[in-house]
Amino acid sequence: MKTPNTTTKLNIMTTVAFTAAQKTSLTEQAKRWQDHLVATIMSDDFEADEDSFRALFQDTLNFSRLDLMSEDSSIEVNSGYTTTNRQSKVKRGKKVKDPNAPTRPPSSYILYLWGDKTDTELFGNGKVLLLKSQDADLIHKDAVSLAATAWKEMNEDERAPYVHRNSELKQIYEKALLTYNSQ
Repeated sequence: MKTPNTTTKLNIMTTVAFTAAQKTSLTEQAKRWQDHLVATIMSDDFEADEDSFRALFQDTLNFSRLDLMSEDSSIEVNSGYTTTNRQSKVKRGKKVKDPNAPTRPPSSYILYLWGDKTDTELFGNGKVLLLKSQDADLIHKDAVSLAATAWKEMNEDERAPYVHRNSELKQIYEKALLTYNSQ
């Protein structure tokens, strides 16, 4: 649970392993960049020591700490990043829902807000649409807020029809789910 006025910072570190040939290629490229950058800086009449710039770029563009990939690990490419199978975490895809599966029934609160879509004569189209139809200038957010406040102020007797309809819909759903799962 997040508390107000706090920020969440994700520190994600990815370890990428390279083959020996890739590491050599990166090191050679870094050397060319270093030579080019030092030459560019020194040609701009910059009053500094060339050796200190070389040391700075050598520390910055140091590929000696790169992990080498073992010969037995394969390479997996995901989202444009190359990682080894043994080092990457399994990313699970979104579970695909069967379109033929029965849908869960709305809660009693949702029935109050939006009405019963299976039987619109029972509760109409819900409190939100009723409030919006009564006041054309009422924006959606305010209508939902007013309906939520009204729900909080209702006693158990006033909520009873919605709770009862929810339990009826739950029973229908459970029967449909049993039938669906037995297929």
